[in-house]
Amino acid sequence: MERDSWSPLELLKCFCESDYVERNADKAVECLSLDIHWFGTSDEEDVQNLDEARAYIEKEIRISPPPYEITFSDERERTWEEGFGIASVKMKIGADGLIMFSRVTCMTKTENGRSKICEMHTSIPEGHQEQGEYFPFEFAKQHESDVLRDFVNTMLPGGIFAMELGKDFPLAIINQNMLIYLGYRNEKEYLEAIAGRLSNAVHPEDRGLLRAAVLDTMDQGDEFKALLRIRKSDNSYFWGDIKGVRSRDSRGIDQIVCLCLDATNLVMANNQLKDDRLKLDEYASKLMEKEEIIQKDARQMRQLRQWVGRHAGVTDKLPKQQHVNWKHMGVIIASVILIIASVIGFTMYLSNTQWDAAVLAIRTTSLAGVQCISNATDADRAVLANMAEVLGKLYDRDEAADILQAAPDSGFSEMIASYDDGKCVSSG
Repeated sequence: MERDSWSPLELLKCFCESDYVERNADKAVECLSLDIHWFGTSDEEDVQNLDEARAYIEKEIRISPPPYEITFSDERERTWEEGFGIASVKMKIGADGLIMFSRVTCMTKTENGRSKICEMHTSIPEGHQEQGEYFPFEFAKQHESDVLRDFVNTMLPGGIFAMELGKDFPLAIINQNMLIYLGYRNEKEYLEAIAGRLSNAVHPEDRGLLRAAVLDTMDQGDEFKALLRIRKSDNSYFWGDIKGVRSRDSRGIDQIVCLCLDATNLVMANNQLKDDRLKLDEYASKLMEKEEIIQKDARQMRQLRQWVGRHAGVTDKLPKQQHVNWKHMGVIIASVILIIASVIGFTMYLSNTQWDAAVLAIRTTSLAGVQCISNATDADRAVLANMAEVLGKLYDRDEAADILQAAPDSGFSEMIASYDDGKCVSSG
């Protein structure tokens, strides 16, 4: 069929199939007039001429190249003799398991002998306007809610993503706020950076934790929780507190939709608390060790004071420096013997008239030596008498032994205390 003989409805359907199904911008533009005025469902879909129409269609195809599936219904048209006509059609549009409905209305005219679309409008009538409602005010309220939600999302340190439950968890969805937080301009750039797999965005040491968290979700329920280090565009990492739910998309593929928030400051604070707690435990352990040492020393001091208290009365009665040192006595005896020998040698030279005087001197010297020995013996007897008096009052023979061994420099070779039962205690 020649283009110039097409009806308004045929021309409109040709444009839709060329744009949405064939993804052929040149063929779609051939259906439009030079002064085409076209506005649709998006803010950018406001075209004022053919150049703007071409730019819009080419951009649309470049962003999403895969073809759509469309089904026409409720087809209507009307023509006039002057070459003008109008047409409208409802379309069911499908892509990746998603379905939406749209209505397209156009006005055609003859340009250079061919029918061209000069006015076109695209709308989405279903879903937002309730029955009996002339203006979709409820949709306006929902729009306000969406604006508030988007504002809250932009304030959160993180965003939303979804991963499929396949090998290395293919990335299914990621919102713009998450891309901005990670430092990427668009989804395509991020997919290239992680090779389409979420596991490549996780720190190598945490990938095992990711797999374990997914297995727990599959085994125990639909709730997903994980604390993982996520890589950003500058190759730095942040701690992501990830919470999500398991779901299934329109294609029947299992996935987990997650909210990821930056918890780096919280993790660092918890680590600092753990370090402080370990230090406090170490300090407490050292204090307990010192307390045990102090208690041990206190027990020893109490035992020492008790022992001193028990023996204070006994040790006060011990004679102090009242004994004779036998080493000194040996010197004295040797000196006396030397004096006697000198006197005897000297008397050999004396005459008979001097004998009496010599004998008297010898007697005097001998008496002096004997008296020294007698005095030393009396002193030792006094020491032994006092010691016997002290030991006689003790019932504990171990204490008696302690007293006998308390003065090793007494000068006696050995002191022995003998009891009525025949047993003895020695100072040796």
